[in-house]
Amino acid sequence: FLGIAFLTAFVGITGIIGMQKFDTKFKDVVESTPLIQSATNMKLAVCQDLMVVLKLISALDTEELDQVWKTHEAFSGQFHFYADAVLNGAKTDTLTIFKAKDDKLRKIVNESKKFHTEVFSPSFKTVYELNHKKLSAENYDYDLLDTIDEKTIELGQHLENELTKIEEIARTVIIESEKEAQSTKGMAFQITIIATTAGILAALGLGFVFARLVTKPIIKAAQFTQEVASGDFTTRLSVSHDDEIGSMSNAMNKMVDSLSSIFKKISAGITTLTASSSELSDVSQS
Repeated sequence: FLGIAFLTAFVGITGIIGMQKFDTKFKDVVESTPLIQSATNMKLAVCQDLMVVLKLISALDTEELDQVWKTHEAFSGQFHFYADAVLNGAKTDTLTIFKAKDDKLRKIVNESKKFHTEVFSPSFKTVYELNHKKLSAENYDYDLLDTIDEKTIELGQHLENELTKIEEIARTVIIESEKEAQSTKGMAFQITIIATTAGILAALGLGFVFARLVTKPIIKAAQFTQEVASGDFTTRLSVSHDDEIGSMSNAMNKMVDSLSSIFKKISAGITTLTASSSELSDVSQS
């Protein structure tokens, strides 16, 4: 019974550990999925911002230029919001973004955020200032204004490529977590099947063994009591067990010894009484 209890405990512990590991991997999948969406939103903000460059260059007056600049600031704020969300965690109306744990992913986000702040956004500022001077009839660098849009687009493409790495890392984490979860599930299933089969076989084997160990002495004891009941006080119960059944066997043997001794004394007493009766009868006749 202790062996079966051990097997049961082993199956239970294995199941608990497996479920905890499965829960951990499932949590990794849940936490990694919003990172992909965040990286996609960051890329989308950069792509939409690149279209703003063309609008900055093609603005017809300073009022329109200022309006377009506000659009750039909105896309820039969107980029930084999702970058900070990946690094520190955040919650929107429709999405909960968990803090990224992968060091490589965090490094890419930090570098992309720095690149956006120190290189990408200043390029927009240059476009804005050059076109503002143009619309205000001030002197400006014509050649720089003519080529700045292409340079800005190249910077944006570089930023998009870096953000794509975030998506790839997050997808890799999801794929690996799913594989490990399936592996854990398969292992737990195999262990459960093996342990269950072993438990059933052990229960049957131990049940058969203990049944023979218990029932055989009881059958002997029943036969022994029948022989004693028939008047045979010379028989003895031979059960070599160092347990409760052995104690019962010894007690029954002692009981028969005591009964045999009592009956011998009774028989001797009857013999004495018979002799005394004969003597008394002779005396009576005399």
